[in-house]
Amino acid sequence: MLREAPGGLSRRQRAVIVPHYYEELTLERCAHALGCSLGTVQTQLGRALRRLRVHPEIELTGAE
Repeated sequence: MLREAPGGLSRRQRAVIVPHYYEELTLERCAHALGCSLGTVQTQLGRALRRLRVHPEIELTGAE
């Protein structure tokens, strides 16, 4: 599970991945909802996706 993966994504990375991919929010809406800049959301999303590519054992199921 995304939330339980040891050594998985950081809290900030999950905070971007979940609303963007599971709730289909735009990056701008994610930034507004999280109270941070668009650049921060883009950076965290990029880091999360890179980590998921490097560590495919991190499952994305059950993130609701």
